[in-house]
Amino acid sequence: MGTHSDESIREFATRHTQEAEPLHAETVAAQWEFATTGSAEAMQRAAELEKRYRAIYARTDEYDFLRKTSPEKFTDPVMRRMHRILLNAYTRHQMPPEALAALVDREKQV
Repeated sequence: MGTHSDESIREFATRHTQEAEPLHAETVAAQWEFATTGSAEAMQRAAELEKRYRAIYARTDEYDFLRKTSPEKFTDPVMRRMHRILLNAYTRHQMPPEALAALVDREKQV
């Protein structure tokens, strides 16, 4: 059942990293700016970037790919671990976009 190749998860992880890593760096920088300045503009920018970053992990098609992938068939233990890390990250973000946005907004207000 599902996709079983080390290469499939390696390709997925590469594409994911190419998209998520720069956005994550930008998000962290915006959060730092908000933490150090406390400005409303910085809070808004940090919130918007955080929403975009978390939306990556909320994608149902990518989550379905990870769920249907059988890591026990991988020959590379690093790919098995990568699969587990990605699946866990995607699982906790499976919610409607409105709920995700509301969660980020609440976090920024605290």
